[in-house]
Amino acid sequence: NQDKSYRHGEAQNVMLGVFELLGESDSLTQAYRQSLAL
Repeated sequence: NQDKSYRHGEAQNVMLGVFELLGESDSLTQAYRQSLAL
């Protein structure tokens, strides 16, 4: 199980930034948001 607070959530913040750049309608954003439950 991964520690979601690892490095004060830096990885999560980076992923959220990537999702924002790709846009909500991008298939990668949709797939990874679901699998990561963000």
